[in-house]
Amino acid sequence: MIKKYEIAKALLFDNTDDTLYNSTFNIKLPHGSINFDDFANNNFEKLADIIRIDDFKSIVETAGFKTDGGFLNLYQGSDRLRLYYAKKDNDIFVFAFGEFQPQRYKVYLEGVWEVK
Repeated sequence: MIKKYEIAKALLFDNTDDTLYNSTFNIKLPHGSINFDDFANNNFEKLADIIRIDDFKSIVETAGFKTDGGFLNLYQGSDRLRLYYAKKDNDIFVFAFGEFQPQRYKVYLEGVWEVK
């Protein structure tokens, strides 16, 4: 069950890939920060296997996420970048991440949801 959420769209990174992989994102967390590795391998679609399907649908609806309409129906966020997630305790952070132009990568924080 979603207890609360915050749609906090923010551009966290916009640079070349050589600096991305060691990046730490200072998001207001009581238990630290989020590193690139915390979400880079967590495809948003796999979140449905981690939390209840109703909670997953609620995240999709409240944020207005859409799929790319392709064969795999991958979810997209800001700048049509693919979505990823990080789970810290009861908080789920959703990020849009990818190559925006050749050798130029972007990371957006799309929102934070607290699940019970």
